Amino acid sequence: MKKLLIVLILFVSAPQATMITVTGADGTIADDGFCSISEAINSANNDTSSGSTPGECPAGSGADIIELTSNISLTFENHNDATFGRTGTPAINSEIEIKGMSHEIARQSGLTCNNDNVSDVGEFRLFLIIANGFLKLNNVTLTNGCVDNTDFSNSYYGGAVYNKGSLSITNSIIISNKANSGGGVYNANQGVISSVINSSFESNSTVDSGGGIFNEGNIYSISNCNFSENSSYYGGGLENFQNIGSIKNSTFTENSAVYGGGIDNADSINEIINSTFSANLANTGGGLSNTGTNINFIINSTFYGNEATTNGGGIHNQSSNLNNLNHSLFANNLATANADCYLQSGIVIGNNNISNQDNGTCSSAIDQTDMTLSTIDILSDNGCFETLPGGSCVQTHALLTGSEAIDAGNSTSTNHDQRNFSANGVRDIGAYEYQGINDLIYKNGFN
Repeated sequence: MKKLLIVLILFVSAPQATMITVTGADGTIADDGFCSISEAINSANNDTSSGSTPGECPAGSGADIIELTSNISLTFENHNDATFGRTGTPAINSEIEIKGMSHEIARQSGLTCNNDNVSDVGEFRLFLIIANGFLKLNNVTLTNGCVDNTDFSNSYYGGAVYNKGSLSITNSIIISNKANSGGGVYNANQGVISSVINSSFESNSTVDSGGGIFNEGNIYSISNCNFSENSSYYGGGLENFQNIGSIKNSTFTENSAVYGGGIDNADSINEIINSTFSANLANTGGGLSNTGTNINFIINSTFYGNEATTNGGGIHNQSSNLNNLNHSLFANNLATANADCYLQSGIVIGNNNISNQDNGTCSSAIDQTDMTLSTIDILSDNGCFETLPGGSCVQTHALLTGSEAIDAGNSTSTNHDQRNFSANGVRDIGAYEYQGINDLIYKNGFN
């Protein structure tokens, strides 16, 4: 009876989330009968209404949900301080979910973004999450954020999002944002990104690190994501300066950097599984540059058509350990030397990997070099079970009939491929599982 009473008290006293519907099309804070995105964040943070006029945002309560009804265009910052610089919306210090309903939040397209080491009026990121804040982005597009270098280092991080609290991203698009580091998202030292799922990072850029994401905190998982056409000095798609638990079922394509076109790992990544690195470009490490503590596992992944102007078209490893490079496919990678894998120093241990060429210093890890290049298809949408926003699939390189990678895995391979299709008998090498005639059906959209 006493336990039941405690449960009832907790149930009654627990704050219920409030749905706050955004009706304004910009970030204006005024008692004008509209609920803007900035007013909605203030109402959620402070549990107070945004004004007395009918139509203003209601007071938040508990973990609030902010729902968009149209695209949002931000014309000025609503937060500016000496620590974090300019942000287009108020700093988030509570638990908030933004349900974008397929709408976008953008810095107005006509505003300048000079990247000239001067923070100008009109240059600002979209969101700032401070300690104790938790932002969930769901089905929303963030675009055209811009932060520029000033006297305070934190003020030029995170073109779309600066996270010093907690963040999750689901079914969202982070596109065409700019910063000194973390063009799309910057995850600070104390920051936690719990998950990034079914999302796309496209055409974000920085002059320093992490075109798509720059991580100095902890990222637990990245799953079924697309990183494409991002650019940076270190880590075109992703720069890791601390810890990443898992990268699964994701594709890094046409990203560019000086070091690590797809990913530059300067600390620790536990696993990269069922993922594709295709047509990324760097001076060193076209697909992946590993110079940190370690990468524990790369399993059933595909490195195709990546290029380095010096060494390591597919992978560059320096002063680090790549402990388990298994069941992965290397094809058509290019470099001045060591096209597939360049072991400059450290350790690369692997088995049951296949390539179309014998070109690299990780030869003990890439043990088969007789693959026929013509049996690997171009990068395309080959069907999937979980889609990106808009309904397309994360792209993969299909294996074609006769490929030496078909049924060449073993019991330590993954049970499903990048598209989440089950192994068809023995698992194939690489991120893709050949399905025979069914592949034609999936590729034509009957998935």
